Amino acid sequence: MEIRSTRSNAILFWKVADGDTVEAGQVVASLEQGKGTMEVVAPCAGKIEIACKGGMVSEGQLLATVD
Repeated sequence: MEIRSTRSNAILFWKVADGDTVEAGQVVASLEQGKGTMEVVAPCAGKIEIACKGGMVSEGQLLATVD
């Protein structure tokens, strides 16, 4: 299952490493949003593959997949 950015943001940091096993609802990353941060959660349990390591992301850009 894909994890995509809902807005143009900057990735502050990933809370998991590429290849880690994650649980559904687990916070996997933090994105800068305006004056605050937005947490990104895993939509399902599985192995995460990070597609975007950091920097600015566009709305709809693929951040990671969970299989």
